[in-house]
Amino acid sequence: MPISVRRVTNQNIIVMSMLNPLKNGEADFKKAFKLTTAAAEPLEGRYIVIVDMARTRLSFSELVMALGVVTAERAPLFKDPDARLYIVGSGDLISLMAQAFRQTQYGKRDVPVFETLDQAITYATLRLIRDPRGTSQRPAGRAQGTPRARRVRTLR
Repeated sequence: MPISVRRVTNQNIIVMSMLNPLKNGEADFKKAFKLTTAAAEPLEGRYIVIVDMARTRLSFSELVMALGVVTAERAPLFKDPDARLYIVGSGDLISLMAQAFRQTQYGKRDVPVFETLDQAITYATLRLIRDPRGTSQRPAGRAQGTPRARRVRTLR
């Protein structure tokens, strides 16, 4: 399967990695959500799911299909107030996906986008150190030397 799910050792971070080509599109996405849900089940407090799309190039139809699976599967990630989603990748479709997650049907969440998986894991680790219990406290500021999430620009 071109989608794999793993937990970062000793952390409440789950990484879903996608590789080209996606052979079984919808079935692969459904399986990935089930694996992600299973990986998150034993975790307590806040957890972060990083979707690493840096080594894949989704087509627009694959993006729409993935968002459809999110809606149809009612993935716990999008209902759990302690869950956060980060995306790794670049390009207009990645930005469009991050913007889509702001809509109610996709969880109404701000999703930061990172250039590399290492940046996303570093940022996630620091976020979990600051707020491990999911208390919704906002950190006062960014620690010096930590990667900054890229702002998603609006496509027009």
